[in-house]
Amino acid sequence: MFYVIDASNSVVEVGSDWDSFLTNNGGVAHAERSRVIGQPLDRFLAGDATKMFVRAALDAARLFGQTRVLPYRCDSPTERRMFEMVICPADSGHVKVEHRLVSSQARPNRPAGAGDRPNAASTAGWRCSQCLAVRHAGSATWLSADLAGAGGPLAQDVCPSCASMLFT
Repeated sequence: MFYVIDASNSVVEVGSDWDSFLTNNGGVAHAERSRVIGQPLDRFLAGDATKMFVRAALDAARLFGQTRVLPYRCDSPTERRMFEMVICPADSGHVKVEHRLVSSQARPNRPAGAGDRPNAASTAGWRCSQCLAVRHAGSATWLSADLAGAGGPLAQDVCPSCASMLFT
């Protein structure tokens, strides 16, 4: 699956498999191909830290003219999945972003509500949008998603380990 971002970080193209991937992964209607093209990428990212992380990755690929490969975890309700985001600079400030499945394994279903978007009053902690590690409110420690347990709605963030990938 891929998409192309223009110099102002708006989506100008998506792959032909976009809508089928959306359907097969429980995506939402506002992310259909016809509703994505022409929209700013930020509209589809949750959390300020995640938005800054993705912008920095896009900017680095443009600035250095080099492909960047960033691993991340994106689970489905039935699978633990590792992907890599491949960011390839192109002409006129455009960037092609491809998401490649690296591995997957079956896992038990998540408890109901585990993926709910929090509001400020109900946040129990933060989930890294790249590796899914969890940091509970009141703690400075990031725990593996498999060990942490949700404990309530989690806001999006980027853990220090994933943030350091931007500088390597």
